[in-house]
Formats: sequence, structure tokens, C-alpha cells
Amino acid sequence: MPTGRFFRRQAVAGHTSAARLAGAEGGAGFRHDLRSGSDTLRVDSGNANLTTFGGTITGIETIDLEADLGANTVTLVAQDVLDISDTDTLTVLGDAGDSIDAGTGWTDGGFDGGFDGGGNPIYTQMVGASLATLVVDLDVAVNPDMLM
Repeated sequence: MPTGRFFRRQAVAGHTSAARLAGAEGGAGFRHDLRSGSDTLRVDSGNANLTTFGGTITGIETIDLEADLGANTVTLVAQDVLDISDTDTLTVLGDAGDSIDAGTGWTDGGFDGGFDGGGNPIYTQMVGASLATLVVDLDVAVNPDMLM
């Protein structure tokens, strides 16, 4: 059984509500930011294994691992990117100590313009007829066997 908390905040008719979701370790949290048009899954003080949710979390464009001072890890596969993001693109933000285990089979998609102008690596993977795209902050460690 998971040891952490996983929260979903959702604005409904001007009100904010929070519902507890199971599946995170060590206190992961979820923030739904309706104002900016970009939805963020925030992982606080723990790890989140998105492969356990099986498509139940949707509409997320960003995973934020840098919300606290601790080292956080997110685990996912290319199908999770397609299931979670409405755009088939998922951006992972983080800092030193944070990491992502994205499985294998990704290809190098180059670099984006970067959140700080430095450029962040882009990874892509075909899943059936869909292209999953993962943009990872330069400070976030990726699993070494990620690239084909």
C-alpha cells in the first residue's frame, strides 16, 4: 500500500476541492493549475510511479519535481505520456537530485529553447501511430538505458 499522499485540486464553479488519490510514495502531490492553461503534477517529498495509474490521470502537461528540497523520482513509460498529456508532450521540471525513470526505447529529439535559455533535451518514442514526446529539465537525471 502506498505511504504518501496524492492530491488533485480542481476548480468547479469558482470553488476549489481536493480529492485524495492513492498511488504515490512519500507525499507526492498534484496541482491542477486552471489559470495558465497548463496543468502540473507536483511531486513533493517522495516518488510517483505513473505506470500504476493506468490512464486515470489526464490533462497534464508538466511534472514538477522541484517543488521541495528533497530528491524526487517519477517513473513512467511512453504510453503514460500519451495517456496523461492532451498534447502527447510531457515536460519534467526538477533540480539536482531529482530523476526520471522513463523506461527504454526513446530516441534523441534534440533540444528545446529551454526554460532558462540553456536548452533541455527532448526524447521521443512511437507508440502505435502516436508520437510521445518528453522534455526533461537539464538538472533531472534520466535512466541510463532510456535511449535506443
